[in-house]
Amino acid sequence: MDDAVDLHLESHLQSLEKDLLREALRRAHGRQNRAAELLGISRNGLARRLQRLGIDYRSFR
Repeated sequence: MDDAVDLHLESHLQSLEKDLLREALRRAHGRQNRAAELLGISRNGLARRLQRLGIDYRSFR
């Protein structure tokens, strides 16, 4: 097994989360309510995640 490969779960989960949030915002044209609906989470939950990860929903409009 190659020890140089990053196996840190949290970094992979955060990357996946960012990708999913960005894709939902892209499909929703930056509309947070619609993006949250696509993701199956609340709008407030989406807003918290976006803030934590430094993603600006306005860049998807």
